[in-house]
Amino acid sequence: MRFLSFFLFLFYFLAQSFGLDFENAIKHRLSADFGDQDIRITFDYPEALAQLPPQPEILSYKLIDQQRAQFMIKNMAKPVSVRIDVMVDIPVLNKPLSPSHIIQAEDITTMKVPIGNLHGHYALRTDDLLGKQSKHKLLMARAPLQINDLMAPIIIRRDGLVRVIYRSGNLSIATQAKALKDGAFGQRITLETTGKAKKIIEATVLDPHTVEMQVAS
Repeated sequence: MRFLSFFLFLFYFLAQSFGLDFENAIKHRLSADFGDQDIRITFDYPEALAQLPPQPEILSYKLIDQQRAQFMIKNMAKPVSVRIDVMVDIPVLNKPLSPSHIIQAEDITTMKVPIGNLHGHYALRTDDLLGKQSKHKLLMARAPLQINDLMAPIIIRRDGLVRVIYRSGNLSIATQAKALKDGAFGQRITLETTGKAKKIIEATVLDPHTVEMQVAS
């Protein structure tokens, strides 16, 4: 029984090593087209690997498209077909975060994903996440994040009074207005000026107490 267990372990180890050697040989050939990009390959028909000769020799290959290739192997009538995924590192959260949480550096890790799976406008840099928070839902851990699901933190609240700086060239005038909507840093919001001659304006949020409005000179 002990001998049989050892034999099975040795068979498994050799099979794994053989598979990795063949996979590395394929990746080496693909480097002619993909350079030093990190690629992952998946065999379309894994059962075909059982028909490979002991030391498979790659004769040639052709790209069917940017995600699939066929390899001709010596002494094999049919080609071996593989799927190719270019892998990229993207920033993701290391734990779920509530909408009220502002993302900090310690909340972020990286994860490799196939670039072909990133359909949409995803966060690809750490700076895309830092200082942001969810717009309306729980942010999941270890999953690509859509830019549209994130926003800068709200620093001006609706109905709050703020200082409005009117700028025209080198001149500036300050007055007061009431915010008619919430606002984040750098966002344009609608306000109502105070005083007798009330009017509706739009200005850019500078900080929790100040907005700026550029006036054509």
